[in-house]
Amino acid sequence: MKKTLAAIIMLLTSLLCFAQNNDFINEKYELLNQQEQYEAIINSIKESDESSYTASDFFYLGLAYFRLENDQEAQKYLKIAIQKAPDFSRAYFYLAGSYYYTNNLSEATKNYLKCIELNKNDFKSYQMLGMIFEKQGNYKTAMEYYSQFYEIEKSPEAIYSMAYILYKMKEYKKAMPYVEEYLKSNKDSFSMTNLMILILYSNGEYESAPKYEEQLRKIWSQSADERIKKTNFLYH
Repeated sequence: MKKTLAAIIMLLTSLLCFAQNNDFINEKYELLNQQEQYEAIINSIKESDESSYTASDFFYLGLAYFRLENDQEAQKYLKIAIQKAPDFSRAYFYLAGSYYYTNNLSEATKNYLKCIELNKNDFKSYQMLGMIFEKQGNYKTAMEYYSQFYEIEKSPEAIYSMAYILYKMKEYKKAMPYVEEYLKSNKDSFSMTNLMILILYSNGEYESAPKYEEQLRKIWSQSADERIKKTNFLYH
């Protein structure tokens, strides 16, 4: 199942893509998509002859198959939507996502770059490109895309991405302001509090770590999240 952070990103359709491709929006299919009625989308479109399908119809077929994790069919229909409408950024976005989940990272990269070519402010594509290069161990390039994501969005997700990639690059002093920024609005974040401790120890600032260690224990004791409860502490 597509339950990773990347999957959540893919399920949150970019509003920028909506705005750019307003002519392709079908309110009926959008509602069914929100209701997770993906088979209903497919059945409704396939009631008509394929020769009458619009770019929008092919897109929603591709989207429905993407949601159902049938990437072969998703890619087939999304490609046709793009053939019919070469500037259909939302179709490129989900085609890229389908390639990402089938581990075809070169094709995923190409299609996310196309999204950015069509819309320089498509922060979701910058984020996904950062994730691709991070996955490949190319932290420098990942950081460049995460930086673009952060410059446009400055969301908790963007701050999180910058903090972690800089930590992986061993740029501890550069990572710290992002962790501090994140904790200002979410002091009960287990992962970011733990990251702060790791950064402080890596940077030799041992005297600053105890207060964060205490906070980490407090978060752990009060959390109902089983993933946190199963976490083994690095610091006691």
